[in-house]
Amino acid sequence: MNDKVMKYIIVLLSSLILTSCSMFNSEAPYKRFFSEKEYPIIQAIHDCNKDKILDMMHKGWNVNSMGKHGMSYLLYAVWEHNYDMTKFLLENGADPNIVSSLTSTPDVIEPRLPLEISCYDDYGMNYLNSAALFFAIYFYILT
Repeated sequence: MNDKVMKYIIVLLSSLILTSCSMFNSEAPYKRFFSEKEYPIIQAIHDCNKDKILDMMHKGWNVNSMGKHGMSYLLYAVWEHNYDMTKFLLENGADPNIVSSLTSTPDVIEPRLPLEISCYDDYGMNYLNSAALFFAIYFYILT
């Protein structure tokens, strides 16, 4: 076999292996945190569709509302590493101090990072009790 055919076979087998890993868990990750009626909002956040988010806000959607299981949309954007949308939500009224069932306490977070984080100063956070910031710091530490 020539090299070109061999490379093609390797690419084909690699893609088959990579896609088969996810074929057994076809459930979208956000199904654990949000109800079906909330999926359009989540999809807009996932797609960075700022126009759709603004349209939903003009139609009465509260950017600080919680999903079915207590996750805020801001927290979801952070959890998804979608920092562009995180910034957009903050600029459009998302409250980083909102308390949810996924909240951690300041004494757990403060020792891990200096308090001078970009959203801490830029968006007027009063204290570190928000789940969104907890996950932002958590992912910052991991990366």
